[in-house]
Amino acid sequence: QEFLQALAAGTDADRLAGDAFDEFARELYAAPLAAAGAVEILTMHGAKGLEWDVVIVPGIGRAPRGDREPLLNWLELPVHGAAPELLLAPISATGPREEHSVANYIKRLRRQRARLERARLLYVAATRARRELHWLGAVPASGKGEAAPRANTPLALLWPTVASEFVAAAALHAAAGGKPTAEAPATANASGAGWRLPAQWQPRGLAPPPATEGLLLSLRETGVRPEYSWVGMAARAVGTIVHAELQRLARLPLLPEVPDASAVDYRPWLAELGVEPAERTAAGERIRAALAATLADPRGRWLLDGARAVAHSELRLSGRYEGRVVNVIIDRLLVDEAGVRWVVDFKTSGHEGGDLEGFLASEERRYRPQLRRYATLVAALPAGSGEVRAAL
Repeated sequence: QEFLQALAAGTDADRLAGDAFDEFARELYAAPLAAAGAVEILTMHGAKGLEWDVVIVPGIGRAPRGDREPLLNWLELPVHGAAPELLLAPISATGPREEHSVANYIKRLRRQRARLERARLLYVAATRARRELHWLGAVPASGKGEAAPRANTPLALLWPTVASEFVAAAALHAAAGGKPTAEAPATANASGAGWRLPAQWQPRGLAPPPATEGLLLSLRETGVRPEYSWVGMAARAVGTIVHAELQRLARLPLLPEVPDASAVDYRPWLAELGVEPAERTAAGERIRAALAATLADPRGRWLLDGARAVAHSELRLSGRYEGRVVNVIIDRLLVDEAGVRWVVDFKTSGHEGGDLEGFLASEERRYRPQLRRYATLVAALPAGSGEVRAAL
């Protein structure tokens, strides 16, 4: 995200190569973890390439979800010195199944590949730990009363190595008066007898639970959002690029008098955002006109002043608003000389014809709920105590 945002804000992004690219990306770093010593929960696939002091892998005795019978069985088979060959077989017919059919052969190869993939994932999980690795799993009892892992599970692959641990745990459990059933704990060790709370045990003397209140998310809250369905691809792209350019200009130590990019320079960016070739020239001119008007206006330069002590562009906030958790992005937040906190939302809507005041009043009504939501979240920030004002 950091890289893509910096790339979108750069005017010469299409010319980055070699040393120029290295110089561009040298100071970009991913955001740090929220807290030191945090517990991370992720899949084995997601853990590849990472390391932790302690790794806990639960549920290794659970069988994965089985594959459904496909309408067409197919598999690519590698061929030495040539391109892979494609093997196809239709779904099996009803009635007796042929043991030596092509479909069964493909299924057998897939099962073998799945077993190798499970072994590879176990290797990934085991090598993520620096100091401690914990496998957690339960073993059911077979029909003969013996502990045996379920087929096609990670524990089945580990069973030749860890079977003695499970057998010892079951023996300790039985010696302690328990029943050597399927759920004998696998975490007991030979240094002492395992123990288990009785099924009827209830905690005593605990403090009453804290009062909790559910929070509604804003995912389905559409009533406070303006309707953008009428905006075309070119208009959306113009708004996106203008916002990114205003953010870049606000970071400069000294604002230029005129835009430092021409309308033609925005054509590759517009193409990336899906604007048709016939619309790119006019869209680029709209972008430059918006930036030129902002830089030529005293209020525009006041908004983008990079020397201000407190100012943020594209500020992301999350908070509670009218009982819901909302996530917003504020185009510009600044504190003026009088301590007033300004919440400013940039709009690139065009207006042609008369009744300019009526158009501005309509835009104000359209975006008033959105600005009220922004101002409420800014007012709740711990930093700053000045009045909060919102503006378009």
